[in-house]
Amino acid sequence: MNAPTRRQLLGTSAAGAAALALAACSGGGEDAGTSGASDAGGTSGPRTVTDATGAQVEVPADPQKIVVLHYAGTQALIDLGGKPAGTAGLGTTGGQQDVKKFTTPQIWDVMKDVPVIDDGKGNPDVEKVAELEPDLILATNALEDSLIQQLKDIAPVYQFLLRGGERKEWWVRVQQVADAVNRTAQYEKLQSDWQAELKAAGEKYAAVTGDLVVGVYDVYEEGNVYLWGSQNMAGTIITPLIPTWSAQEDQAVQGEKSAEKAVAVEQTLDVLGDANILFYGTDMTAQPNPLNAAYQGSDLYTQLPAVQQGHTYPFGKCTVAGFSDARYSLGQVTAALDALEG
Repeated sequence: MNAPTRRQLLGTSAAGAAALALAACSGGGEDAGTSGASDAGGTSGPRTVTDATGAQVEVPADPQKIVVLHYAGTQALIDLGGKPAGTAGLGTTGGQQDVKKFTTPQIWDVMKDVPVIDDGKGNPDVEKVAELEPDLILATNALEDSLIQQLKDIAPVYQFLLRGGERKEWWVRVQQVADAVNRTAQYEKLQSDWQAELKAAGEKYAAVTGDLVVGVYDVYEEGNVYLWGSQNMAGTIITPLIPTWSAQEDQAVQGEKSAEKAVAVEQTLDVLGDANILFYGTDMTAQPNPLNAAYQGSDLYTQLPAVQQGHTYPFGKCTVAGFSDARYSLGQVTAALDALEG
């Protein structure tokens, strides 16, 4: 098929937005592919926004058919009240195959019927994207330039943050998606509520956490344990409640761009041995992947002080996609602190 060009899509986006707005006035739920209410107001012309690569991107004022090429962007869009017309699959990790376990029930309920536009291995399928005739494509800042150019022949492409030293600030990704789809007011409400939740939790558990030293890990390949330092995504959720991070772990990831690193399992006692509470990566049902479960049965792991004290707890996904992931993990942390408090 001949893919619609960016110029054709931008030329029709205003008419499409007006038609959908008229339909919404007569009632009915939000259809797949609509972004929901935005900050566009009466504006029908395109907007120019700056994406994570620094590129200036001309986007529709109120995009109605948004295709997202990575789940992190999909969760961000849904957290903002939208629904994609197409999405990348959730993927698998550490041998797990049940994709529903990688997201919250609320997110899954929105995205379960959305067409998947990747090849099953996490790579966008350009033909599948084109078939959906999007008026906006949300891509990551990790894709090859050649692929981005192909996608630009279909629709405007806005690249959001996925890789890089700043990725610990997962909320910036949500903010970027909000900017692209004109939902900044919704983002500001999400961020305000989140900061209030963190503050309240920190105050509630201050008497419990004073003597705690925390470490976070996961396992993604046999023979290695993956360390997440305090200056990473998990740290932004945990440190407002438990301020003291494992010095050994932070030392181990020092110099890494994203404060994360895989080390040999033989180094377990040297990189997590000073922590008296450990959180480990899991799916969204609090289950570790098979590789992590096997690591937890190893002799070295069982020698860790936190393990011997029974202070090991599930965290959720250490790669935080958006506010839904973050709230799940905050709940896991507070549940652990409740257990310690007795």
